[in-house]
Amino acid sequence: MPVRRFFILLWAPALLWAAGCSLDYRDPAAGETGEGVPTILMEKVTHSLVERGVLVMRVEAERTESHDEAKKILLFGVRFQEYDSRGEPVSRGRADRVEYFTDTKNAVISGNVEVVSHREKGGIRTDHLSWDNEKRVLKGLEHGRTETFDEEGSRFSGQGFEADLKRLVVTFAEAVEGDYAVPDE
Repeated sequence: MPVRRFFILLWAPALLWAAGCSLDYRDPAAGETGEGVPTILMEKVTHSLVERGVLVMRVEAERTESHDEAKKILLFGVRFQEYDSRGEPVSRGRADRVEYFTDTKNAVISGNVEVVSHREKGGIRTDHLSWDNEKRVLKGLEHGRTETFDEEGSRFSGQGFEADLKRLVVTFAEAVEGDYAVPDE
C-alpha cells in the first residue's frame, strides 16, 4: 500500500498537468517568424558599441533572433543612434525589421525605415532598403518609393533608389519628383 500511494503522489501532478495541456501541431522548425527556430532569442535588447572608451553606437530592438545556421540575425522594432568621437549624435534611425547577414555584413531593412544623418543634414524614408557591404551600396526596391530630404527643405522621392557610398552618388530609376530648396547664404 505505501508503494502504491507513493506512485500516485508522484504521478498525480504530472497526470493533472498533462490533462490540462493540448498538443501543438505546428511545425517546430517554423518558429514564430517563419525563419526556423532561433539559436538565441532576446527581447528588449540594447547593444552599445564602445571604442576607446567612447560610445559610438547604440542599437535597441524589441526582439532579436540569432539564426546561426543561416548566418543571420533578425531584429524587430529597431532604433539606433550613432555618435562621433566626442559623443555627439551623428545619425539616428528606425525600422520595423532588420535582417543582418553575419558572414557578408549585408542587410535587408524593412517597414517604416527612416535614417537621419546630422552630419549630412538630411535623411531617407522608405519601406525597404538593402545594404551590400562589399559594394557599399544602399538600394530601395525597383518599384518601391523612397524619399530623401534635407534640413534646407529639399525633398525628392522616386522609385529604384540607389546610393553608392563609395562614389557618393544617389540615383532614382524612375518616377522622380520633389522640390529643391536653395540654401540661404
